[in-house]
Formats: sequence, C-alpha cells, structure tokens
Amino acid sequence: MAHYAFVKQLEVAGTGNALLYAEPFVSDDYFMVIFPDTIYPPETFKDMMTAFAARPSSIIAVHKVPQEDVYKYGVVALDGDRIIDFIEKPAVEDAPSSLIWNGAAILHKDIFTVLKDIATDTRT
Repeated sequence: MAHYAFVKQLEVAGTGNALLYAEPFVSDDYFMVIFPDTIYPPETFKDMMTAFAARPSSIIAVHKVPQEDVYKYGVVALDGDRIIDFIEKPAVEDAPSSLIWNGAAILHKDIFTVLKDIATDTRT
C-alpha cells in the first residue's frame, strides 16, 4: 500500500534541502513527508488522507502553539485554508500567526522544481 524511504541530510541546510535528497525516491505525482523526530497524534495522517482523497492537492499539516513559543518553529500565514507565507523561527512580534508546520505534508513532485529554482536564486 505504501513504500517508505528515509534520507539523511548530510548538513543542516533546511527542510527544502533535505527534500531534494528524497527526489530520486519519488515516482508518484504526490508523496508524503514526515519528520522522524516528531510525535504526531494518530488523527493527523487520517485527516490528511481524508482531505487528499476529497481533493487531491498538496496538504501541509499545521497546529497551534502558544504565541510566545512561535520563535521556535516555522510559522505559517493563511488566507482562508491556503498558506500564503512561511516564516522560519520569527520573532514573537513578527509572527503572522501561532500556527506552525508540524513536519507532515503531502506534496506534489513539482516541489522539487520549485526548490531547485529557489536554490539557484539564492546562489546568484
């Protein structure tokens, strides 16, 4: 029903960099990302799969943390149910919300093209 692959990031360079290590293992249009150092409530994956079955598209799981703790996480800004911005470890006063990405996502393989474009932009 599922194929699992684990990749190890050789240097600390962000989640996008780690995802690029996984690209050779992705053959389907969509794949799931799960941070291995996070404990997830069981309903996280059930809810993600239910949402995906209803409307196949990329899904990023988020949850709320106390506002004073946002500086520890990647914080998302929403417009309805769409993520419009992602700020890594913002100052508490600069955080657009108290919703954080918890490290679980269903992503389309086009993310690899976007990540490569971002990496190229930051080098020029």
